[in-house]
Amino acid sequence: MYPEKNKMVLSLNCLILGQASDKSFTQDIGEKYCDDSDVEVEFSNFKVSHFKEKLFHEQIIKNIIREKNEMELWKVNSQKVVEEENNLKDFTESDIKDKLGGENMDPRFPLEDYFKAKETNIRDIHVFIVSSSTDVLPLEQEIC
Repeated sequence: MYPEKNKMVLSLNCLILGQASDKSFTQDIGEKYCDDSDVEVEFSNFKVSHFKEKLFHEQIIKNIIREKNEMELWKVNSQKVVEEENNLKDFTESDIKDKLGGENMDPRFPLEDYFKAKETNIRDIHVFIVSSSTDVLPLEQEIC
């Protein structure tokens, strides 16, 4: 017997502030998520804070952000990301807001408040990840 599969409900492309679009990576979100406390969370109850926790499991995130609570997520207008693609590497947090129509995602809110599964284009960049810490690791530095 095979274990029950966790079907994908949503697929989001993410980009870390300071990187070019070719460095984007994908996070797939299933019908169920088991959080760090070993609690099963249904997608309908999956909050932005759960998404941050999921992202923080990625080494690429840990290389630049030390604590998951020092990470801000911004939903962006994907069409504006395409228009600004050649400038993304030099963007600031203000540019995310002003040039990409960025909306800071509240950790208390369900992810579905920001993204509807059937309305999300899987090719677009959806989320910018920004360190809220003043003690940010350089992008090239790796933690041992």
